[in-house]
Amino acid sequence: MYGSETAMRKVLVIAYYFPPQGGAGVQRTLKFVKYLPQFGWQPVILTAKLTGRLQDTSLLAEIPKDVAVYHTPILRLPTYLPWRLRQLITRWLLLVDEQLGWLPFAVPAGRRIINEQHIAALYTTSAPYTDHLIGLRLKRQTGLPWFADFRDPWADNFAATYATAWHHHRIHNLERQVFSSAERIGVTSQRQREFYGDKYGDAVKAKVIALTNGYDADDFQMPLPKSSNNKAPYLTLAYAGSLYGKQQTAQYFLRGLRQALDAGTIPASRIQTYFVGNISSQTMQLIEQLELSHVIVPTGYKSHQESIRYLLAADALLLILGPGPHSELVIPGKVFEYLAAQRPILALIPPGATADLLADFGNHLIVAPEDIAGIAESLKQLYEAWEAQTLRVPFQSEKLQAYERRALTAVLARALDEMVKA
Repeated sequence: MYGSETAMRKVLVIAYYFPPQGGAGVQRTLKFVKYLPQFGWQPVILTAKLTGRLQDTSLLAEIPKDVAVYHTPILRLPTYLPWRLRQLITRWLLLVDEQLGWLPFAVPAGRRIINEQHIAALYTTSAPYTDHLIGLRLKRQTGLPWFADFRDPWADNFAATYATAWHHHRIHNLERQVFSSAERIGVTSQRQREFYGDKYGDAVKAKVIALTNGYDADDFQMPLPKSSNNKAPYLTLAYAGSLYGKQQTAQYFLRGLRQALDAGTIPASRIQTYFVGNISSQTMQLIEQLELSHVIVPTGYKSHQESIRYLLAADALLLILGPGPHSELVIPGKVFEYLAAQRPILALIPPGATADLLADFGNHLIVAPEDIAGIAESLKQLYEAWEAQTLRVPFQSEKLQAYERRALTAVLARALDEMVKA
């Protein structure tokens, strides 16, 4: 633990994923922690002891020096167990998520911190959804006002599968308890807010705040790649994030790219795509099978700052969000950093909140995620614009500023203020 006393009101931030852990799930919480002190709130962090998950130690520099961070133990399934077996145990027995073993340690630790640090409010963030069960118990034990933040839907998550109808019903019941007990609920799109209003009624809808993800202007204070009248040797695309499963699959992009190369609309020597992040073995196999190894560059996991460098160095950016029940509610966090990078976006996404956002900014290509022919045609359009040196998007500064992390943290701080005054 490290930190110091402060006169500001304190909020206990319960977040399983927190630096030095890396990955997309860390960013939202970290940025709130970074900027909340500017709005009269001192975060105190409760997190789990470091796991073998992705690490990005560079993020530690963004935590204010006077923020106290408490780490507790966690009971975990043995890592030597095959991933599929761990998933089976989680779905059938743990029910909520694999991090449920954090709850028996986090709840008593949370009570101690609340008493020692004179906490004024609680903040939990998911995934994992165990974070909210910890918040629910602490809420019942202390009566403190509670902000429950959902980075993604829970019971209606488009990527979720349930062992039985009973398991699904149980998760819906737990979600209902969180929504009824928390003073405020944060969701990442207006569509999600409307969805939960329809699901739980006006009383709950009044508590739900559409608090989108965003971008941190500080992260983009690096020299931009130098422009030149002479084109680079090839059109460069970049995708930032993991590629796995059915929803987050690159297979349709890869097949569309193969189709464009076979049709001769793009010379193979004039295009390159960087996959910046962890990708599945199935994706690697498909790259080999389609003979695309010469145009696809998997970089492996990179730090957040390195990922942004890839965005800024690219000519265009690739976004993938597969179809599925309630996928229309989701806006991937990376979208806002893509917009801040000021690059054209090839978005393979279903209709919904993400498509609405990109259409509002304009000048981006939106294709159904499984439309291979449409993907090939869009790649052709990008290539022709790159050849003509017209591949650019207008920078809409005022519109983008609404999604800057400081501005979004101000919204959270106002909600915390209202909770405490109520």
